[in-house]
Amino acid sequence: MAASSSSSLSLSLRPWPEDDAAARALPALIPRISQQRGHLRNITEESLAAEIQAEADGEIGRGVDGGADGGADGGDNGGDDGGDNGGDNGGDNERDEDAPSRANEVLAAREEIVRQIGQAHEEALRALDFISLLLSKETPRQAEISMSPYLKHHVPLGSLGADTVQPPAPSAAKAREAESVARGWKLQSLNSTADSILRSAVRLEREIELETRYWEQVLAISDKGWSVCQLPREKHVLGVRFGFSEATGPFKDRGLAALRRGEEGNIVLDQGVASAGPRSMRVRIEGEGGRLTGSSSVSPISADESSIEDLILQARNTIYEEELFHELGREARLLANQGVRLLGSTVALGFPAREIKIDLVAPDDESVVEASSGPDDAIANGVALALRLLLSYAHRQNLRRRSQIPPPLAERKRPTPPYALIRPLLTHFFHSSALRETRASLDSLVSSVQREGLTSSYEVRVAPGSLAGASRGGKSAAERVVEAFIDRAETSIEVVLPAGFTVDIRVRTQIHPPSFGTDFLVASRVADGAVPAPRTMGFSSDSEMRRYLQHIVAQASSAARIDPLARTHEPAI
Repeated sequence: MAASSSSSLSLSLRPWPEDDAAARALPALIPRISQQRGHLRNITEESLAAEIQAEADGEIGRGVDGGADGGADGGDNGGDDGGDNGGDNGGDNERDEDAPSRANEVLAAREEIVRQIGQAHEEALRALDFISLLLSKETPRQAEISMSPYLKHHVPLGSLGADTVQPPAPSAAKAREAESVARGWKLQSLNSTADSILRSAVRLEREIELETRYWEQVLAISDKGWSVCQLPREKHVLGVRFGFSEATGPFKDRGLAALRRGEEGNIVLDQGVASAGPRSMRVRIEGEGGRLTGSSSVSPISADESSIEDLILQARNTIYEEELFHELGREARLLANQGVRLLGSTVALGFPAREIKIDLVAPDDESVVEASSGPDDAIANGVALALRLLLSYAHRQNLRRRSQIPPPLAERKRPTPPYALIRPLLTHFFHSSALRETRASLDSLVSSVQREGLTSSYEVRVAPGSLAGASRGGKSAAERVVEAFIDRAETSIEVVLPAGFTVDIRVRTQIHPPSFGTDFLVASRVADGAVPAPRTMGFSSDSEMRRYLQHIVAQASSAARIDPLARTHEPAI
């Protein structure tokens, strides 16, 4: 069998591998040249010429066969060319000595592979002979075809056979034991399956309870009027939209939060990375010397166990307050000439007798907790309420503007001007200050006239503003009230002087183009026609108006002295 297996052994013969073109490329040759001959600076034209001449004379072969002999010959000949070439090719001789060892390794590996292949072939042939001899009892002619000649010659056909042996019948004890083991395994499997089903049922019941609680809260949110929708980037997660559709870009995008289910089934309001905790706008009023005289109230923070509606409302108020303070900062940069300053994160409004500071604080801040009530708390709360109403009015105007036909497209994007939030406050505070000075001047003039025993008085009437005219634009009453607040502040004063003299004073204040400040329009008339026609004079300061009123009071006093009927009582002492 060994002879037959060795004679039938076949090996695959492959052609000698061709040289790789990449090995002959210049980037591959340069490292090989450096490895064989050293650095390129050592290769000179003379050494190359000497090497070519030595190769022509047949000395290179001797140098390659024995680098040591060439080096010795070069040393004996006093450093001639043969010795130099033998010394330079010492590295090549070492590599040439390694070449036979590598070839021997390859041959040894090849012989090992051939041996293992032969052994596997022998084992396969023996297995084939065994199966063929076993089958020769049943089908001798078919089994004889696959037998080796050696097996046919030495072993007769049908000498090896196989039969099925029935195992002995187990005893009654063994049968009972096997039945008990099988029943035990079956019971264990059934118990394990039952436990798994029970655990699944408990988990499913828990999930049903959590989902029921979650969806009940979602329905409660929807019933309260909040808009529940899918998140744009997470279609499988519900969200609630609590922001304002007419807010500016960054605050409009933050008005959507995810309604995620907590561990106990309660809704967790996830506002993302933009959530920095609740914040609220605070208005403080400081008097002379920086003494705090009033502070607005700040909404308290909702507790952790508060309902989800309270948390949504708190998130909405926070984003509204942040947008309001952002718009206040934008407008404050344009009102530096009106005494408005930005002090870090505080907007300061300067007035002659007080200063109003507006900032954004957390409800649990120490300065908020420790703040006490003051005489100007009502004014501070009024300022905070007015600012919030003005921002809502700006949102309403954005909606009205967006619902109209858009203007034509332009090459440059139209800038968005800041909302008018601080200017109406400045208008009314400046107007109140100017009216206070005017009343002080009138009190002085009227008292001086009354001390002379003459009749004199004045009456202050607040102008109705734009409430009457704004009703014809399809606007609501709230919009008309806010527009009247935004419009210029105007007050009329009627001064009655002796001898039929009457002076009408209109005090107007606005922080809008074309005028920035307060002006005074004074019109004087006489009932009996002593003055040919009423005259109207305009003044930009209270001092100029006071001098003009003093002139009219002097005329009225002179006329009253001429007409004794104008005197109503004796001069005051």
